[in-house]
Amino acid sequence: MSTKKTRKQYTPEFKAEAAKLVLVQGLSRAQAARDLVVVESVLGRWVQVAERDQQPGALTTEERDELKQLRKQVKVLRTEREIPKNNPPPPRPCGPETSRRLGSSRPAGEAVSFLVPRRAR
Repeated sequence: MSTKKTRKQYTPEFKAEAAKLVLVQGLSRAQAARDLVVVESVLGRWVQVAERDQQPGALTTEERDELKQLRKQVKVLRTEREIPKNNPPPPRPCGPETSRRLGSSRPAGEAVSFLVPRRAR
């Protein structure tokens, strides 16, 4: 029987402070990772995110995540809007009395004809 290892989760504040050790205080990533008992590659990702967030005019990580979510919503809404455009309209009744009958109730059993397009030969 094997036990499943749970991944350790860190708070955003901890990640920011760990990245500051490397960016501001000048510690190497390896040394900072050893001091914090964190895998060096994980600390490296935190530092990359912090560097990206510090660039002037660049989107923060939270803004990037929100933009990604909004783009997904726009895609869903566009496809929902396109569905009615792709469906043909229902057949319409035809005949001289059509305009008078539309919207009114017909006696039971009365036949109604519909326009059906002819196939090209």
